[in-house]
Amino acid sequence: MGLFQAIYALGMTLSPTIVGVISLQSSMIIAYFSLAGIAIIAATLSIIYWLKFKSDIC
Repeated sequence: MGLFQAIYALGMTLSPTIVGVISLQSSMIIAYFSLAGIAIIAATLSIIYWLKFKSDIC
């Protein structure tokens, strides 16, 4: 559980920082699309991981 909370806290800290930097450099819309891209990549990696280790997890 500690690893999950550490990753969650890292995301809660870095996401606003990343959005702030991107929005200052370009616009808020670009910042939101950047976070959406990161979320899509993370979801894809999670699905790949689940499919690869499905027999170990279930």
